[in-house]
Amino acid sequence: MEIIGIVGLPGSGKTEISNYAHGKDIPVISMGDVIRRECLERGLEPADHHGEIAKKLREELGRDAIAKLTIPLVQGAIEKGNRVVIDGIRSGDEVKAFRNKINLNRNT
Repeated sequence: MEIIGIVGLPGSGKTEISNYAHGKDIPVISMGDVIRRECLERGLEPADHHGEIAKKLREELGRDAIAKLTIPLVQGAIEKGNRVVIDGIRSGDEVKAFRNKINLNRNT
């Protein structure tokens, strides 16, 4: 199993990496999509409320909230293949959540 996490500042090439992975048939899970879905479930326009909902989720579920909501999607992708890309990791807390909930073979 191989999980690749994408982090970086705006304009740093995160989308390019995601597009490359898509082109190689590697599933890409977008943490931003998770937040957009939460906006829609709350009846809010994602473009207008993305940051607000991300903050609210972290207040409600903890600093690793977005990772917690993303983990089932990652687990589902892993069941279908041995690689997955996670786009949009924002903090060490999220990395810890992935490491704790997904059986990762890591050397760091």
